[in-house]
Amino acid sequence: MNRRQAGFFVITALFFLPVLGLLGDALVYQPIKFSYLIREIESAQTSAEERAAFELAKRWGCCWELHLESPPKTWLDSRQLDAVVQDRDRTLAVQLEWLESKPSGVPYRAYRILTEKSNIYLLVNR
Repeated sequence: MNRRQAGFFVITALFFLPVLGLLGDALVYQPIKFSYLIREIESAQTSAEERAAFELAKRWGCCWELHLESPPKTWLDSRQLDAVVQDRDRTLAVQLEWLESKPSGVPYRAYRILTEKSNIYLLVNR
């Protein structure tokens, strides 16, 4: 291989390696990561497993949106959220959504009915 061919090879590699890295992240790493997070959240059986799954989800990626079935009027008022958590007759069904999206453009989402209502505090920044 002469110097010209070697230079072309180096320039080509320097151009394609970042492109391959970005494609690998978007098409391989993120789908595997979020599929794992969603499976952990949705399959938790106990409140301890649920807490661990929420901590993992919060540590491994920023949860972009959190939807509650009949949420408090304002998330900023901690008293309203406390009232929701302490209401024994109310079940908390949540939908977690991450900003990153699937290659199809649909965001990653996990659905859960909380076994321990106080675990909602792990997802809500206070």
